[in-house]
Amino acid sequence: MHKVLLSIIIFILCISALTPVRSIAAEKNTATVLVLNSYHMGYLWGESVLQGIRDELEQADLPIKVHYEFMDTKQHSPTKVFPLLYELYSTKYKNTKFDAIIASDNNALDFLVRYRDQLFPNAPVVFCGVTRFSPKLLQGKSGFTGVAEEVDFKETIELALTLFPRTKNITLVSGGVTTSSKNNLEQAKELVPLFANRVSFTELTKLNPVPLQEKLAALPADTVILYLSYYRTPDGTVLSVQESTSLIAAASNLPVFSPWLYTLGNGVLGGKMLSGIQQGETAALLALDILKGIPVADLPVIRRPQNEFIFDYRQLKKFKIPQDILPNRSEILFEPQTLFYKYKTLILIAIACFVWLSLTILVLLRMLREKNETTKLLKREEERLESLLELNGQEKSSSDELILFSVDKVRKLLNANTAVYLTITSNKKS
Repeated sequence: MHKVLLSIIIFILCISALTPVRSIAAEKNTATVLVLNSYHMGYLWGESVLQGIRDELEQADLPIKVHYEFMDTKQHSPTKVFPLLYELYSTKYKNTKFDAIIASDNNALDFLVRYRDQLFPNAPVVFCGVTRFSPKLLQGKSGFTGVAEEVDFKETIELALTLFPRTKNITLVSGGVTTSSKNNLEQAKELVPLFANRVSFTELTKLNPVPLQEKLAALPADTVILYLSYYRTPDGTVLSVQESTSLIAAASNLPVFSPWLYTLGNGVLGGKMLSGIQQGETAALLALDILKGIPVADLPVIRRPQNEFIFDYRQLKKFKIPQDILPNRSEILFEPQTLFYKYKTLILIAIACFVWLSLTILVLLRMLREKNETTKLLKREEERLESLLELNGQEKSSSDELILFSVDKVRKLLNANTAVYLTITSNKKS
């Protein structure tokens, strides 16, 4: 008995000892990733990028532990928060080794170029959402790759002039305070010489909300607006994307174009748009390649455009733009949710059932018609046969009697023919 108890105790101790070892081994095989977001939680562009990152990392076939950090540089100047963030991260992640870091937008990349070697030595960095990317931004640092934010201002301006051919002025609206707004304004202004013989350009930048609204209201009717960003104003006011686009569209009552998908929905008509989700997905896929052992040096920066023509249905209706003049393969969002859209699957099933039942009914009706025609034909044949029987002095009989009657008639006919033949032969001999 004592031996049995001793064996059970030893078995339990062995299981208990092995379980932590397995957990530690599993933890060692888990990749650790830092996602460094330039902005604050809830900012639409940043959230769309994070959605793309999460979608790809969650589907990965390897265990990953992800840390998320928000730098909040839309609401606070990078020059002020960078030193504070350095102190915070150096304390917070003192004993953490990251297998990969994903940096979203310019400020996160700038921070890592400056502090990566001190905070996260040798950690590979994948960036996305970086405007006006140039290898110079990396300052000769190794271990960096990513996907550049290739915004298509040119195609968006061409689109505006195609949809509104009487346009004589394009107004560029920018807050002119944040890094992204400055970069966007510079990039758009580079295109001015390209369109100089077609339209004139004006800038509304570094204006607080009230003066901006006044200038927008005074714009002539032959103007279209190109939204470049308007989040933080000179007086320190911070606006959400919804607030800034609504303010601009309402104040001007003119068509507003933008090259970013996240700006659509509150007054922007459309444009050749870039998706934050695609940026995040591409960056996450590059990070997964690194985690699987591919050297960063073998993963060049991706600079191909990922833009599509996308429009707000409500704005198309407002400005009476027919859909058939939009570019091929355009996507239209915010179409009304009609009864068909709401119950599309059920309606399609009902239509399929109706078609099937209709075909079945048609087949049955045809079979019934053929049956009636056959019945009528048989009736006529029966009447004809009865007439023949009456002519031969016979009453209507069964089928067997009819056969016997026919055989008898044939026999009599043969006998008569034989008698005639014999008579003729006899006469010839005599």
